[in-house]
Amino acid sequence: MEALISFDFVEMKENIKIGNKKIESNICSAFLDILSLDTNYIENEIIKKTNFDNINEIKKAYKKAYKIQPLLFIDEFNLINHLNDFSNSKQTIKDFDHSISQLSKLIEEQSIIDTNSSVLNELTDNLKFLKQKRKNYIKITNDLPKYINTIFSIILNRIEFYRNLVEICYIKNIDMFFKGFSQLSPLNKCIFYNKYEFPKNNFFNNLPSSNINFTFSFPSKESKENYINKAKSNPDKALKLLFDEKVSTIYEYNCKNLDQFLQISFFTCITKNFNIKKCENCGKYFIAYQRSDEKYCNRISPQNIHKTCKQFANFENWKNNINSNEELKIYRRIYMAKQMQTRRNPENIDLKNNFELWKKEAQNKRNEYIHGNLSKKDFLNWLNANS
Repeated sequence: MEALISFDFVEMKENIKIGNKKIESNICSAFLDILSLDTNYIENEIIKKTNFDNINEIKKAYKKAYKIQPLLFIDEFNLINHLNDFSNSKQTIKDFDHSISQLSKLIEEQSIIDTNSSVLNELTDNLKFLKQKRKNYIKITNDLPKYINTIFSIILNRIEFYRNLVEICYIKNIDMFFKGFSQLSPLNKCIFYNKYEFPKNNFFNNLPSSNINFTFSFPSKESKENYINKAKSNPDKALKLLFDEKVSTIYEYNCKNLDQFLQISFFTCITKNFNIKKCENCGKYFIAYQRSDEKYCNRISPQNIHKTCKQFANFENWKNNINSNEELKIYRRIYMAKQMQTRRNPENIDLKNNFELWKKEAQNKRNEYIHGNLSKKDFLNWLNANS
C-alpha cells in the first residue's frame, strides 16, 4: 500500500493515510516513532522465528510487524494484501496471461476505430503495467522466502540508517565526523556527512518531489466559501486570501515505499529546523516544539501507563527532591499528619477549614523556599511555628 502524507506547518500536524488506516499526530512524530522501535525485538522475535518457506508463517510475521507499526509496509505493490496470490503461482500466472491477452485484443480493436484516442493510450498504459506486474510476480515467486526475508532486512536497515543520521545530526555532539565543525546546524551536518563521509548514500537524490501536491486548509467553512466566491469574481483578491496567515498550506506527498517516507520526513525535520531530542526517561526520539531544553517526551511512560514520560519524570524528580531535602521532608511530614487528622475527624468543620488555610499558606512558603525567595532558616522557623 502506498501512503499519502500531508504536513500542516501552521497547525504543526501531520495526517497519514495508508490503505483504510488514517493516522493524525504532531508533525513528523510518526517518523520518530519508527526510529524509536525496538528493532532487536523485530529481528529476534519475528524475523528469526519465522519459517519463510511457509506462507502462513509469513502472514503471521507480517501481522505481528504491522501491529507494531503499519507504516513499515508502505509498498506500491501492496504485497502484504496479496500473499494469497503466491500460494498457487501457476494459476496466478495463467490469470495474468489471460488478462494480458484480453487487453491486447481490446487494444487491437480500439486501434482500428481510432489510433489517436485517449482511450487507446490509457489501455496501452494499462497493458504495460500489467506486463510489468507479471514480470515482478515471476521474479518474486522464483524465491519468495528470500524476497520476503529481504523486505524485513531492508526495513531494519533503513531504520538503522536514519537512526544514525538523527544521532549524528542532532543527538551526539561528536567531532569525529565534522573535523572541528561540530557546532554546525543539523542541516549542514547532514550535508557535510553525506558529501564527505558517506557520499554513496545519495540522500538528496530521489526525494519524492514529483509526487508533491499543495492544498489549503481554511480556518472555517465560511472563510472557504468566501475564497471560492472571490475566486470567481476577483481572482487577484482570492490569491491574496490564500496567503493569509490564517490559511494553512498543506504539503501532500505520495510515498511509494518506506524509504521515501523516512526520507521526506527527515528532510522536513532538518529543513524546518525541528529540534529532535532523545527522551531521558524512555529513550525514544521526540521533537521539542516549545522549549529547546526539554528532556522528556509526551508518550506513555513505560513505568506508569497513567502518566506521560514528562509527568512521570517531573513527579519522580519532585519526590527525589523531597527525599533528599530535610526541610521539604519536614514540610511533607507535617502536611501528611494534618491531612490524616482531618480525615479522622470528618465532622470537625473547624479542623478542616484550618487545614485548608494552613495548606494554602504552607504551599506558598514551600514555593518561595524552592525558588530561593525564602531562606532555609526562615522556612524551618515558619514550619516549626505553624506545625
